Amino acid sequence: MKKYLMILSLLFATTIAFAIDYSCFEEKCYFTDSDNYLYPSSFQIYYSVELECYYISQEDGGIIISDETIRQIRAAYEKYVEWEEIAVKNKVTIEKKIPVTATAVVFWVGAHGDVGMSALELKFYIFSQSTSKHQFIISADKAYDFLGDGSLYFEMKEIYLNKDQAEKLYNDLSSDSLKKQQEIIKKKIEVDSLFN
Repeated sequence: MKKYLMILSLLFATTIAFAIDYSCFEEKCYFTDSDNYLYPSSFQIYYSVELECYYISQEDGGIIISDETIRQIRAAYEKYVEWEEIAVKNKVTIEKKIPVTATAVVFWVGAHGDVGMSALELKFYIFSQSTSKHQFIISADKAYDFLGDGSLYFEMKEIYLNKDQAEKLYNDLSSDSLKKQQEIIKKKIEVDSLFN
């Protein structure tokens, strides 16, 4: 069984690596590295046509987000907005975990080409830069490969979104927006197929 799961995760990671994927969301924002240093980068969500799924792209892997995960991200954003309005109205700062979690599947390729796959629990926070600027943070604990000995792991880079970026993410992950994106992707594939 373990060998079967290893082959399945390798096939999955290879499919993502060589697939033609379409960007559904992209924003310049800040991430943290392993030393908790903030650096600017691009936060992207792609749609994989072959696997018919969305995933958050990170440097060495991807976090697959199901319909339920998307609903939970949107629910976390709604709580963030509620708290952000309270913080602005009262001119206070806050750093607090939002009481919503979302389960996702993460896959990655290690430094030596090892492929890992695991469940991942996304966590959400509100974090104040000042009394008027409050960010929406997407985070997760380390995920250890369920097939290995625990030495292979994935560490998600925390994603810091400003209010307008978080609102864009919320809107872009609405069911209407996702349907429109899939229609655009389908049309693009049809056009591309004319020129093979």
